[in-house]
Amino acid sequence: MKLASHFELIGGALVAGDSTKLRAQNSKKNNFNPNKIERHIAYIDAKLEEYNSALAKEDGDVLEKQTIAKKIKKHTVQKQKYIGYQNTIHTTGVTQISTSDPDSRQIMTRNNISEVAYTVQTTVDALHNIPIDFKVTNENDSKAMGGMLRRTKNILGNNNFIAIYDKGYHTGSEFEYANRLGIDVLVAIPGVSAHAPDTA
Repeated sequence: MKLASHFELIGGALVAGDSTKLRAQNSKKNNFNPNKIERHIAYIDAKLEEYNSALAKEDGDVLEKQTIAKKIKKHTVQKQKYIGYQNTIHTTGVTQISTSDPDSRQIMTRNNISEVAYTVQTTVDALHNIPIDFKVTNENDSKAMGGMLRRTKNILGNNNFIAIYDKGYHTGSEFEYANRLGIDVLVAIPGVSAHAPDTA
C-alpha cells in the first residue's frame, strides 16, 4: 500500500467492497452443528438399543456375540465423540465445528447452496483497480461493511472517500456504523422478494 501510494497509484476518493467465497478443505460431512450432532446421537442410540436387544437374545453363538460387542463398542466411541462436540459448542459458544479445517464454517453461497467455506472481504481503490485491503472471515456480507470501512479509513488515513457495495451489504446497523465513521456509502437496494405479498 505504501509503495502504491508513493507512486500515486491510489486515488483514495472512491473504493468498492465485495466478497468471494473460498471453499475450505473441510467437507460438509466433517462439519457439525447442534442439530446434526443430535441426529447422529439419536441414530447411534437407536443402533445401540438394537444391538443390546440382539445381544440379549443371542443364545450361545460366541462369534455372533463378539461381532455384536464390537459394533456396540464402535458406536459407543462414536457417541462419545459427538458428545464431546456438543460440550465444545455449549462451553465455547461456537455454532459449528469443522474437524479438518477448524476455522471454516458452512455458509450460504449462490442460489441457496451451502458450502463449508471462508468469506474473503476485499476493498479495491477505483483509480487503478488496486486492492488495498482484504480480510478472511466466516461471516456473510450483511455484517461486513462497517468493519471493512473502518479498516479502509485507517489504511487511507482519512474518511474523505465514497465506498460502493452491492445489495448483500444493505443492513441498517452497518449504515449506522458508516455514519458514525463519517464515510459516505452507496449500497444497492435489494430487489423485492418474489415471495413478497402483492400490495396491489
